[in-house]
Amino acid sequence: MHQPQEEPDPAPLPEHPEGEKVGVPEAPPVLDSAEARDALNCPLCKYSLRGLANVPHPRCPECGYRFTWAELLTARQNLHPYLFEHHLPGNVRSFFLTLWHGLRPATFWARLNAAHAVNATRLHVYTALVTVLLAASLWAGWYLAHAGALYANNQHLTRALWAGPQPLPPDPAFFARALDYGDFGGLKAHVLLTASTWPWLTLAALLVFRASMRRAGVGFGHVLRCVVYSFDAFAWMFAFGLLAGLAVAFGPEPARLRFIDAAQRYLVVGLFTTVGLATYRLGQSYRRYLRFDHPWATVIISQVLVVLSVATFLAAVDPAIWELFW
Repeated sequence: MHQPQEEPDPAPLPEHPEGEKVGVPEAPPVLDSAEARDALNCPLCKYSLRGLANVPHPRCPECGYRFTWAELLTARQNLHPYLFEHHLPGNVRSFFLTLWHGLRPATFWARLNAAHAVNATRLHVYTALVTVLLAASLWAGWYLAHAGALYANNQHLTRALWAGPQPLPPDPAFFARALDYGDFGGLKAHVLLTASTWPWLTLAALLVFRASMRRAGVGFGHVLRCVVYSFDAFAWMFAFGLLAGLAVAFGPEPARLRFIDAAQRYLVVGLFTTVGLATYRLGQSYRRYLRFDHPWATVIISQVLVVLSVATFLAAVDPAIWELFW
């Protein structure tokens, strides 16, 4: 009679040089006891939660933060799976995972709990990396817009015959000339300055609100975390640079200045569209992470203050910038 063959044992996981197995280990079980609960402090204001262990729907008596015991204990006993603050050995991977997951702000802020330890140094490093990526994105958008304008202009001149054939891709002369084509480097500098300072102006406005509300006990690091992981949306501005390049290359107008005006509008509209996205993410952070009673009102008022400050500054430095919207 045919005997069923025994299934082979699964292959063992490879090992590190130190002998430690490679793989994603399962999260250890959460240790939940009355003693463990009494040892906790409020993650926002550090007020002791001793004596609340048996409360089914606990809330911090000092700052009003609502929480569940399971989420606080889990965050205290386990690292966040990918957050840049918590994964020093995997800087590149954790940076891009944090940036990518931020595109789903509701899920991002629901999984990030205030009990996860705040590392202010890593937050500043993350902000610096986002600023570098923003500058690279703006330069890429600037170059794409110039290349698109030059491509359309050279095609127009070539068809006109009187100007003779003009360099087009993949001619290296075309890409070299695109660096000097057009002139809106000043706008690029204004956009970079605005995008770089916007998060810090937002942080200042939110700290003013914090000082005037019951949430005055909320730690600075938590507000900083909300701002940093909301306004990293500026790193995606290269997409608007790409749109600017496509607009100037394939737009309906043959005139060179029309193309450059279109590129300028795309970059400016891209800036304020990204601000809108970042504001939505900030609202989600105040709702799901800090759990304010009126999160959207707080965030919107802060952004109104920042918009007025930025508009006043830009109007004083370069009044012509507002002509881009007309």
